[in-house]
Amino acid sequence: MRETAIELSDIDLHALALLQQLMVEHHVSKLAENLELTQPATSNTLAKMRHTFADDHFVRTPAGMFPRRSPNSSPSRGRRRWR
Repeated sequence: MRETAIELSDIDLHALALLQQLMVEHHVSKLAENLELTQPATSNTLAKMRHTFADDHFVRTPAGMFPRRSPNSSPSRGRRRWR
């Protein structure tokens, strides 16, 4: 499995806070409303995090967005390490 490095400077701490809140709220629109952000801005931040970590941390279900059971479990994705 290919390993790539993540620069800590590439990680947006506000985006990490958004991910944490998504674990509680489960709905991007409701999360955006609670944080007084637009839904597109919230979705764009989540997309940047997917790109940074090369992983979809949340999956869409009929009940909302929920964390994946095992991050980086997809065999087609390379592992990331901190630098």
